[in-house]
Amino acid sequence: VGHVLDLLQLLRSLAGDGKAIMVVLHDLDQVVRLADRVCLLDRGQVRACGAVAEVFTSAHLAAVFGVTPVAGGALGFTAVAS
Repeated sequence: VGHVLDLLQLLRSLAGDGKAIMVVLHDLDQVVRLADRVCLLDRGQVRACGAVAEVFTSAHLAAVFGVTPVAGGALGFTAVAS
């Protein structure tokens, strides 16, 4: 876990220096922590691209991942009831 956090901090630093960074992540919490802009894929198709807050809406996250954001949650997300 420490190595992942170190890598994310390095990437954020490089982006702060004006470098373009493109990363593929499946951990939504890491995406929220790291990204300024995201593209959300759904079965290989682009569902939405833009700022994290614009893309990681409850509707998009429920449709693609079956989760919904939880403010202050330990993981930040919870499963959507089927």
